[in-house]
Amino acid sequence: MVKFTVEEMRRIMDKKNNIGNMSVAAHVDHGKSTLTDSLVAAAGIIAQDVAGDVRMTDTRADEAERGITIKSTDALLGDVQVYPEKGTVAFSTGLHGWAFTLSNFAKMYASKFGVDESKMMERLWGENYFDPSTKKWTSKHTGSATRKRGFVQFCYEPIKQIINTCMNDQKDKLLPMLQKLGISMKSDEKDLTGKALMKRVMQNWLPASNALLEMMIYHLPSPAKAQKYRVENLYEGPLDDIYASSIRKCDPEGPLMLYVSKMIPASDKGRFYAFGRVFSGKVSTGVKRTVIWMGKKQESVEDVPCGNTIAMVGLDQFITKNAILTNEKEVDAYPIKAMKFSVSPVVRVAVQCKVASDLPKLVEGLKRLAKSDPMVLCDGISLVLFGLGLCLTAGPVQDSILVLV
Repeated sequence: MVKFTVEEMRRIMDKKNNIGNMSVAAHVDHGKSTLTDSLVAAAGIIAQDVAGDVRMTDTRADEAERGITIKSTDALLGDVQVYPEKGTVAFSTGLHGWAFTLSNFAKMYASKFGVDESKMMERLWGENYFDPSTKKWTSKHTGSATRKRGFVQFCYEPIKQIINTCMNDQKDKLLPMLQKLGISMKSDEKDLTGKALMKRVMQNWLPASNALLEMMIYHLPSPAKAQKYRVENLYEGPLDDIYASSIRKCDPEGPLMLYVSKMIPASDKGRFYAFGRVFSGKVSTGVKRTVIWMGKKQESVEDVPCGNTIAMVGLDQFITKNAILTNEKEVDAYPIKAMKFSVSPVVRVAVQCKVASDLPKLVEGLKRLAKSDPMVLCDGISLVLFGLGLCLTAGPVQDSILVLV
């Protein structure tokens, strides 16, 4: 059962200080969709036991068939430095739906060692060793095989012990261990064996959604906070005009400033959703329809305030790829800076239609591709696609197309 109604979701979208816009980025087939399912399950949209198999973010038929997400989202919006000892790294297996940050174990051990959680987190990472004979921590390794890093001794080995006990079906040992950890198992879960048992135990002990939500809540700045310092990297106009000020304050009562980052193909042939982020003001159903995009489904809403993402119907005939939308009267607004990509084609291949008369259809298909993919560049009838896929150029030729891969 879904825990949130559309009306409830719309209400919380007004709480700009509680919004966290996150991005999941990784190489192809490394578990992005599977991990995201854990968050979707935590919201009650799908059941926990099918998280990782539903793949809510795969909206295309070929994505579901091949088990990979083909269409990616936008490039990474800052500082990508992360620190496990500060809780900005989660160690996870998305396939099995469990994850942890060092704070999970720091909470367990802080009282035992008589230190606060932040100090314990520091000891659980890097060259830190606990000497059981002196009951003191040291940063020096004595060379003893029994001397192990704090992370190995207090994080890795407990996890390894739980997993091995589950995989070996040693339930006489497992249940007392779970009781000490405060983990309760339902009666039907206790009947599981092997990998199925391990997966459920680990999900109950260290649910991936908790680790991800913890990082988002404590370390991901809200639009109200982030836009204060990001406005200079977002807005091309004077940083003291009304538009920059409204973006800086994430002001829902200010002029509309909306950046359309990509066009998403709709179920209607040849039509697209315009997907983007509202930085200032509020967008309402002056366009054909405004929707909240949730994986494979969309929910219509009357309006969406700044700080949130939105998909709009009825604008695809006016937008080629990216766009900045504002109110009709705001003619002196400057645009929001377009995204930049640092990839280029590496192979050049010439292809042609089997039937020359089909060339216009191919060119039209490429134009639609250029509209739907932010990494495709289109200039008249010339198209160039950069990135992980093909790179295509359709020039003023009779019956061939140059393909850069």
